[in-house]
Amino acid sequence: EAMALALETATENEKLIQEQNTILEQKVTERTEKITRQNKELINLNKEKDTLIGVVAHDLRSPLNQIKGFIQLITLSGSNLSKDQKEFLNQMHHSADRLTQMISRILDINAIESKKIHLKMETVDLTKVVEYVMKYYHPSAKEKNIAVLMESDEGTHLVEVDRNYLIQILENLFSNAIKFSNRGSQVYLRVITNQKQTKIEVEDQGPGISQEDQKKLFERYRQLTAKPTAGEESSGLGLSIVKKYIEAMHGKITVHSAVGKGTKFVVSFDAVEVEQSGPVS
Repeated sequence: EAMALALETATENEKLIQEQNTILEQKVTERTEKITRQNKELINLNKEKDTLIGVVAHDLRSPLNQIKGFIQLITLSGSNLSKDQKEFLNQMHHSADRLTQMISRILDINAIESKKIHLKMETVDLTKVVEYVMKYYHPSAKEKNIAVLMESDEGTHLVEVDRNYLIQILENLFSNAIKFSNRGSQVYLRVITNQKQTKIEVEDQGPGISQEDQKKLFERYRQLTAKPTAGEESSGLGLSIVKKYIEAMHGKITVHSAVGKGTKFVVSFDAVEVEQSGPVS
C-alpha cells in the first residue's frame, strides 16, 4: 500500500511539474512575443524620428535661403548703410551660411551611423580653424561680458581632418561654453601638441556637470541637470553629433568636470609632422 501510495504521489508530482513547465513555456513565449513587438515598435519609432529630423532639416533650407536673399538685397541697395551695419549684415549672411552647412551635416547623421560617410580629409592647421570659429562667437561672448582667452604652444598644430566637420565640432563646443558660462566669467581655448597628438581644450567656468550626467552626456536628446545661464535653447543633440564626427575622423573627445567647478572638453587627433604634410588650410 505504501509503495502504491508513493507511486501515485510521484505520478501526481510528475503531472504537476509537466503542467508547471507548460505554463512556464507559455509565459516565456508570451513575454518573448511582447518583447519582439516592443522592439519592432522601437525600431519603427526610431525610423520615424530619423525621418522627421531629415524632413525638418531639409525644410529649414528654404527659409534660410530666403533670409540670405533678403540680406543680399539690403546689402546691394544699401548705399547709405554705415560700416558697422554692413559688417552686421555680413555676419548675418555668414551665420545663415553656417546654418545651411549644419543642416547638411545633420542630414549626414544616418550616413555616419551606417559608416558610409564620405570625408574630405586634408591637412589643417588647428590654430587657424580655432581663430576662424572664435571670430563668429565674439558677439555672443561680448553680450554676456565673457572673456574668451586663447592659448597656443609654440610650433605647428597640424591634423588630418575634414575641415567642415571640424568647424562644426568647434562651433558646438564654443557655443556650449558660452551658453553655460555665467556673465563676467572666462572661457579658455587651448591648442596643444605633444607626444604625437594635437589637442584643443575648451574650458568654461560654468556650473559643471555631475558624474551622473557625464554618463549620458553624448547620448542623443538628453537634457542634463545644468541649464544655460541666460535662458538659451539646448536641443540635447549637439554633443552626440560632435562625438560621432570626431570618431569618424579617428579622433577622441573627453570631458573633465565637477559640479560648481566648470567643464573642460578635450578633443584630440593624431598630429601631422610638418615634413609629411601637404597643403595646409
